[in-house]
Amino acid sequence: MLNSFVEGLANVIPYEILPIFSGEELRDVLCGNPEVEVDLLRRVVEYEGYEASDPVVGYFWETLRSMTDRERKTFLQFVWARSRLPMRESDFEAPFKLQKDLVNVGEKADLALPSASTCFFSLTLPEYSNAALLRDKLLYAINNVTTMETDFQTNSAEIAEGYRAL
Repeated sequence: MLNSFVEGLANVIPYEILPIFSGEELRDVLCGNPEVEVDLLRRVVEYEGYEASDPVVGYFWETLRSMTDRERKTFLQFVWARSRLPMRESDFEAPFKLQKDLVNVGEKADLALPSASTCFFSLTLPEYSNAALLRDKLLYAINNVTTMETDFQTNSAEIAEGYRAL
């Protein structure tokens, strides 16, 4: 079984260089950083509709920093369908996008939940009025999403009738 594993791994990196890595280094190269580094994510962010200096953007980064590592991994799962970040900025295939919610504005902003698009590694964030509200809404969203984006949506008729297998 180990030989099969090494053969598969050799398709990704030459097995001759494996001895130069410690176990932890090899894990990090193959799996990414086990800790979610907020500063790394902040270095690869692109803002759409927001500026880095906007209060809600500050609330967002403050909230992310205050989260436990497990909550940060849940956040990454919510916005990217992954639980680890790459090791370096250059390893990101695309930037993390923090987008302004243009639908839920004004008084509706504080009532809305953030949404994510895992395909585009983006978070659409309403312009919340304070940090505590942003934290509550973001934690609720990341802990209660049961589907990935809109791959599966039920409408009220389907809910009323129940699921019928084909």
